[in-house]
Amino acid sequence: MIYTWKLRIIRRQEWSGNHAYQPDPLKIPVEYVIVEQTETEACLTETECTYSVRHIHTKHKGFGLYCIGFNFLIGGDGNVYEGRGWYRRGVYTGGYTTKAISIGFIGNFLEIEPVPNQVETAQQLIANGVKFGMISSDYKLITSQRETALQRMVSTWPHWSDEIIQ
Repeated sequence: MIYTWKLRIIRRQEWSGNHAYQPDPLKIPVEYVIVEQTETEACLTETECTYSVRHIHTKHKGFGLYCIGFNFLIGGDGNVYEGRGWYRRGVYTGGYTTKAISIGFIGNFLEIEPVPNQVETAQQLIANGVKFGMISSDYKLITSQRETALQRMVSTWPHWSDEIIQ
């Protein structure tokens, strides 16, 4: 992987996320990286992506969550938006809650792949997670969504596992 820019993580405070609630801690390094789509409108600018992240936050609060269920979101602007971050459990199905970091691509990628900015940023986030000991060096990359453009693309990345999230 070749990275052409520095990874930029926009913290919850910067996009006006909830700061008070602290979900259960996550055991680091995690064994899994879960890649999903947010099933929302795509965004290409920081203004659009910040709006999308706030919308997702409101939507997840409507599900009874106190903050976004994803650990991180990746916008089409090439930025990472902090959800629960590295140290807090996300919300997943099956038994992955205690051993995974989730990355949500902002947009709906049933038929089209994310823009290159999103792809490169997600790969860089994962690489940095491994480098700094947040993600195990022998992690498995998975998704719960099958037969989508996003899943087909991610299935070509290193560490892909065809393991199915229930």
